[in-house]
Amino acid sequence: MEVEDVPDKARRNLMFVATGVIAVWALGIPLDGKLIGVIDIKSVQPWRAWACALLVLAYCYARYHYAPSTGHGLSEWRTVRTKMRARLIEDLVKTAIIKTLEGAPQNRVSIKYEHEPTDGYRYMRIVPGDESAFDRWKGEVRIHWAPLEIQTVKPSIEVMKKMGNFGQFGFAVNICPRAQSEIAIWRHSLRLGWTTLEFLLPYPLAVFAAGIAFYHLAIDLKDTYKIQWLPAW
Repeated sequence: MEVEDVPDKARRNLMFVATGVIAVWALGIPLDGKLIGVIDIKSVQPWRAWACALLVLAYCYARYHYAPSTGHGLSEWRTVRTKMRARLIEDLVKTAIIKTLEGAPQNRVSIKYEHEPTDGYRYMRIVPGDESAFDRWKGEVRIHWAPLEIQTVKPSIEVMKKMGNFGQFGFAVNICPRAQSEIAIWRHSLRLGWTTLEFLLPYPLAVFAAGIAFYHLAIDLKDTYKIQWLPAW
């Protein structure tokens, strides 16, 4: 008989176990009575119950983390973040280069360039030196220049390359704008939505539940076996 593995069940199981552990802690539910009306857990030592909860939680966490759908969803989420970072870096660098060439002050990007264009070549196109030039906070871009009189024509990059007038610019985004950009990227990527609820929320929920289970496991072990090496809680 073929058994179909459904990755969505891994997320459901992890959320169920994690929220169950958190509910027991938050509501102060005692570990007595009967579990599912069958198993009498009143006589079970509490540390055993917490150890079992921790093991089940660890298994569900690993099962969810290594599910193919989880990897695919997180990969898409990281790709969106990377593209957003590249757009921000591109805007910062292009603005900084234009201001630098115009003699205007700017302190967001450190710019190094080989040479400015000769007189009459003031129309420019800023293009990356390679496709991933703006994937990093520092790198190089190439500026292709065209004669001022053909500005209205707006030639293609291929045409401007044949003119043989270009400059290689090195850039490095400074610390403050870099931090501001990263904060903006994370705020946007962590906004409440389907991706956040489906792929990201189970992680902090599972970690929080694991912390609760481990804390109570340590407490109960210390009280049951009078373990002295555990620190005072």
